[in-house]
Amino acid sequence: MPMNGNAKSTRPATQILGTVEQEKGMQMRFKWLGSITSMLVAAGAALGQTPAPVSWNTAVGHVAGQLPAPGDVPAGTAYAPSPILNLPAPTPAGAYADGGGERLAPTDNVKHNEYASGSDANVWFSTEYLLWWIKPGRLPAVAGSISNADAQAGTVGNITNIYGGSSNNVDYHEQSGLRFSTGFWLDECRTLGVDANFFQLEHKVQGTTINSPGAPVIGPVFNDPVAARQTIVLASVPTFTTGPFAFAQRSATIGIQSNNRLWGAEANGRYQLGALFFMDRMDLIAGFRHLYFGEGFDITTNSTALPGNTGPNVFVADHFGVRTQFYGGQVGLASHGQAGRLSFDSTFKFAIGDIHEVVDVNGSTTIGDRITGQTTFPGGILTQPTNIGHSTKDRFGILPELTLTVGYQVAPHVRATAGYNFLYLSNVVRAGDQIDGVDGRQVRGLAGFDPTVRAAQPATPFFSDRFYAQGLNFGLEFSY
Repeated sequence: MPMNGNAKSTRPATQILGTVEQEKGMQMRFKWLGSITSMLVAAGAALGQTPAPVSWNTAVGHVAGQLPAPGDVPAGTAYAPSPILNLPAPTPAGAYADGGGERLAPTDNVKHNEYASGSDANVWFSTEYLLWWIKPGRLPAVAGSISNADAQAGTVGNITNIYGGSSNNVDYHEQSGLRFSTGFWLDECRTLGVDANFFQLEHKVQGTTINSPGAPVIGPVFNDPVAARQTIVLASVPTFTTGPFAFAQRSATIGIQSNNRLWGAEANGRYQLGALFFMDRMDLIAGFRHLYFGEGFDITTNSTALPGNTGPNVFVADHFGVRTQFYGGQVGLASHGQAGRLSFDSTFKFAIGDIHEVVDVNGSTTIGDRITGQTTFPGGILTQPTNIGHSTKDRFGILPELTLTVGYQVAPHVRATAGYNFLYLSNVVRAGDQIDGVDGRQVRGLAGFDPTVRAAQPATPFFSDRFYAQGLNFGLEFSY
């Protein structure tokens, strides 16, 4: 049958239903594919998001209830105080916090301090002002006085000691000085090192000048072993009209002077033992030590004839010079402790070795004036041909030394120090100890003078004594 434009399809119903079912199946498949695609996109987005917060302290540990220091919590983690773990917060590597909360660079020392100080540095140098005292020396009576009556009668009488004797030891009091020290470590771990120092006290001079226009009667005195008494040589004489010194008036000046010099040097190797007892470090010291002590004693007597006296002028000089030199090896311990800016150092050294002693004695007597001429004779009053000369002696000795120092770090690499020092030497020759008794028959100016006498005294006793020096030190130390 022919069809027109408005005619409906003539397909069977089963065919139409089959077509509708096929279309529904295709729509369902597209929906499942869309769902799977949406799930994949959602999963990718989820993987790109920040994960859920993790409690940092439950994995690492922190003081319960306290907030961590800035920078202690790793990025991307959250902090939640733990009621169970009560551990200190970890300190990030490469930083140490001191009491003031500052961040400090770590070192390989036991104490981590923002300042390099003393032996905690690789190199150090210090300069110190010393205020020390040395042991006073002995000196017999060397100048005295007698009464005018005894002088006029020509008798010794009672001699009043003016200088020397048991109540007038040679005391130099305080002496200033300087000490320079330096050192450095040879390895990165500061196990092996070297150091050296040098010190010197000022050349101290002390003494007195005694003058007399004639009265009182003064003069040098000495002990006469032959006469078994103390004797005086009259250097000043008043105007007497009678007696053995009639019209022999004289004025006199007696000059007495003592001086000393002390210095020393040493060089050591160091070996770090580590932290011992309450100190942060302990070093073993071994090295070489030298110490020098010299002393001199001089007494001069100038006796001038006054108008009316036709006698000559007389000038007498006596000199005693000694020196002691120590050479030896030493061992010791040096400790260092640090507490913030404060530091505490102690050093004990013990040296043994050779003590070389030298005694030089010289003297002269000059008689005359510019008109009649002058004549000089060997020997004074305390010095005679029997003891004039150069003598030496060597003996075994010990030299211990203790140094205690407190320091304060005033700036990075700069430390101010103050401390105490004690030094001891077992044998030292002193100038006053070398003055011996004098046979009066050798002394010009005495009535019993006899140049032909072969006397045994004075001799060189070479007496030695123990010696010490102690005092305070104040300095600055620079370290890097």
